[in-house]
Amino acid sequence: MGYRLHVVKQQERFGDIEAFNWKNSEFSNLLSTIGCNVCGDEPYDRFECLKSDFRKAIGIVKLYSEKGSLTEDDLSATGIDTEWVDFDVINEILSSTKDELGYTPNDLVRVMEQFLSESDPEGDYIIFVAW
Repeated sequence: MGYRLHVVKQQERFGDIEAFNWKNSEFSNLLSTIGCNVCGDEPYDRFECLKSDFRKAIGIVKLYSEKGSLTEDDLSATGIDTEWVDFDVINEILSSTKDELGYTPNDLVRVMEQFLSESDPEGDYIIFVAW
C-alpha cells in the first residue's frame, strides 16, 4: 500500500446555505453525539462525515423535534442501531440546540436537509468548511 501525492482535479464549490455562525465546533460535536463519525481537527474549520450517518442524524433530530424526547423504542422503530446511543446525552444536547447553535430542533432539521441537498451528489461524504 502506498502513500502518494495527488492533485485536486476539481476546485471546491460551496453551496448557497450557511449556518452556525462561530458554532462549527458545536455543530460537529452534536453530529458526533448523535452517531456521525466526524473526521476533522479542532476547531473544526473543515470536517466531514459519511452521508449515510448524516441522514440518520437528520432522522434523529427530526424524531426529537416531533416527540420532544427520544427513547430506545422510538429509534428502534426507525431502524437506527441503538447500541451506541446514550439517550440522556442525546436528549440533553438536542434540548439545548436553540441556546448552543441558535436553531430550534425543527430549524436544525431544515438546515441539515438543505446541507445534504447542496452537498456533492457524487460523494459518499458531506464536507463542511467554515470561514
